[in-house]
Amino acid sequence: MDRSHRNEEENSFSVQPKEIETVASDQLQQLDPNRQVFVEIRASMMEADQQDTREFQNQVRLAIPKLQSSVDAALANLKHNKQEAPPVNLHEDSAMDDLEEAERAPAQAARASPDIRLCRRAWPCTIKKKTHSRNIRDFSRNSV
Repeated sequence: MDRSHRNEEENSFSVQPKEIETVASDQLQQLDPNRQVFVEIRASMMEADQQDTREFQNQVRLAIPKLQSSVDAALANLKHNKQEAPPVNLHEDSAMDDLEEAERAPAQAARASPDIRLCRRAWPCTIKKKTHSRNIRDFSRNSV
């Protein structure tokens, strides 16, 4: 222990237990307020995250019935239009009308309920593709 201890920069440092204990105690006292700040920041962030989660869940709970009713209305409208099928020579025009109406239904539903931000992109494309493929299939059957 008589030998001096040096760090990488060749500075000597103390190995006296009392001196080390005093310095360590001072450092811990300086770090304690920082620890408390970090605990408070973490608690605040977790509370904000939980609040965001609750708000999102409430928005989804409110949006699902509106979305379901607009989908039901669009399906009923499509079914109603299918039952009132026009003569064969007007089928192509009707198919285009159905397609345009199916494309408008999601936009109208979104305007009626602006909380449906999540589904706005997913389901109009699906309806458009299904309606378009159905119209092509129906048109090809009737034109043969």
